[in-house]
Amino acid sequence: MELEHLHTACDLMRRHDGRDPADILLLKLPNVLTLEPNKQYLHEDAGRDPRQRGAAQRARRDVRARIPRW
Repeated sequence: MELEHLHTACDLMRRHDGRDPADILLLKLPNVLTLEPNKQYLHEDAGRDPRQRGAAQRARRDVRARIPRW
């Protein structure tokens, strides 16, 4: 999704500013994404009480219920 936003922003920059996005963008993006195993996290999450996992969902649902519908 973010790459599509960048693509759209570059198109708008070319169209409206008449500038080349390559002038301000890096030629090569830094490698900031690291993929690590998540098995330990999944085991920890599976050991929790299911009622705790649903607390955040219930809180979001409660907030949505208080927002007025137009």
